[in-house]
Amino acid sequence: MDSDKNLTDVAPTALVIPLVEARESHVQNALANKGWQIRTTSPHKADIGACFTKPISLVILESDEREQAEAFASSIRARPEADAAVPLLGLFHTRSAQPDPNSSKLDAVLYGDDPVALAQAASSWWPVSLTPTRRIATMLGAGPIAGMIERLGLRLEAALTKLPAASVLADGVIDKGEAHRLAGLCGTLGFAQAHAAWLDLSLGDESALDEVRRTTRLTLAAIARGL
Repeated sequence: MDSDKNLTDVAPTALVIPLVEARESHVQNALANKGWQIRTTSPHKADIGACFTKPISLVILESDEREQAEAFASSIRARPEADAAVPLLGLFHTRSAQPDPNSSKLDAVLYGDDPVALAQAASSWWPVSLTPTRRIATMLGAGPIAGMIERLGLRLEAALTKLPAASVLADGVIDKGEAHRLAGLCGTLGFAQAHAAWLDLSLGDESALDEVRRTTRLTLAAIARGL
């Protein structure tokens, strides 16, 4: 992912929110070594609100309990639109706490016992750049492109909520026609990662589900940032 031309070249900020008592954690050093700026705050509502006065590209909820992390993720999703689009990752210290990523409010899970794996996993959530989209807007006009992006965001949000768990996939569960249309729209508007993922899904590649979720969430976060 580090070589992807559609990633931002400005160091993004990851907000780490520990929902458990202080303990030794590798997350700050692991992410800092990958170029992230790290901000840590308490789980209190006022403290989190203060952090969101500046752009946040990733939120990591450090917890031992699945239900606790998912409930907190839901509260962040209920924030104003630009904040609600941010990717939310759960950081667990025991694998027994792993949520089902297909039904969770979390976009993905990480583990704090392996700093190398943690850094690699977090790097895949580096925010998508809007540079290709802005170039398209320069050529075609910001007004029409802004409208298309807004409509794409609504369709992606709806599609994301309808993605099934891999364990219940069956013929006809995936709307391949809509997946193909979303792939085309993402490609047209400069979101190359989401284009590739939705195209794979439209062609019947069920293993692309996790990639579709990841790239869709990153695209929604980019759309929320605006042109």
